[in-house]
Amino acid sequence: ENQLRSSPEIRSDSESVENSRPSNLESSKQSKASFYYAELRGLAKRGKPEEAKKVLSQIERENFPLSILAYNFVLEAHSSADDWKGSLDFLESMKERGIKPTVFSFNLIINSFEKNGPLNEALSLVDKMVKSGVKPDVVNYGILMNILAKRGDINRALQLLATMKKFGVKPNLITYNSALDACCRASDWKRALIIFQEMRENKLSPDVIT
Repeated sequence: ENQLRSSPEIRSDSESVENSRPSNLESSKQSKASFYYAELRGLAKRGKPEEAKKVLSQIERENFPLSILAYNFVLEAHSSADDWKGSLDFLESMKERGIKPTVFSFNLIINSFEKNGPLNEALSLVDKMVKSGVKPDVVNYGILMNILAKRGDINRALQLLATMKKFGVKPNLITYNSALDACCRASDWKRALIIFQEMRENKLSPDVIT
């Protein structure tokens, strides 16, 4: 009688062990996926796009779920390496895989143009964003404005400022500061004063950088 009573308990323990196996397997997979993502993050910061792509391929081979975060890490690696050509190529690769880039994806791509990317190509990214179904925001325009300011291209910087407003994107203090920087580099104090006045009319208080 005691044996009969104990047998259900034995089966219950056995079933508990069996049921825990998928959970343990899932936990192991999640740990490995987390390791890969951590590796991607490190490679992104160090500007190692080719190594990052290898890790991405490894994740795909092992059938781990891939989020846009993984692809953005590769774009960040290109950006950290000032590799604007590589970032554009990878953008096309994403599209071929059916991966839709986000606003942040384009921020990373635009950043890759900062040091030596051609300005025409950088500015064309706004059109590429729209064609990809991504609405440019103030950060996208701000990064482009900063690049134009550093290159001393005042005319295109102010054209970009006008384009922002045309498409309903309200410039912020950072955007205006970059536009003022472009004016200063061009020694154009008249347009600098006009921009400063516009900034005040938009109720933006100047900071130390202004």
